[in-house]
Amino acid sequence: MKNSAPNFFNQMTDLCNFVTIDERKKLEDALGNPLPLEAWLLLSLKNKDLESDDGDTECRILDLDEILSASEDMEVDFLKEKLVPLVDCFDNDYLVYDFSKQIFCMFNISDEMSFSDYKNLDEFLQEILGDDDDDDDDDD
Repeated sequence: MKNSAPNFFNQMTDLCNFVTIDERKKLEDALGNPLPLEAWLLLSLKNKDLESDDGDTECRILDLDEILSASEDMEVDFLKEKLVPLVDCFDNDYLVYDFSKQIFCMFNISDEMSFSDYKNLDEFLQEILGDDDDDDDDDD
């Protein structure tokens, strides 16, 4: 069975036009920082579930309104923390983008602690959606 994370990322690039320029400007003005392209590709799939190879829902992509109201709704000052929540991974865990470190990481809103740093979304997707650890694709 092949890893679905790269497939998912390829599908995201086809859907990046689902975030309007007005939506992008509104969010980046509120954040005070521009998000990286990978984050916008992910957000273009507003309110979509991310499923593992076995069909289990692992997390849900937040929509722009949820991101804009996250500090109030989750009672966490994301702007002060220099974080923006992107994906609800359940059990109070969120994939966030950390502006101060310029990385993606997990953040628990109950403990207000970050963990599991990711250089890019592909690392996150492989961990969350499952990596078979098969080296079938290592034909290089």
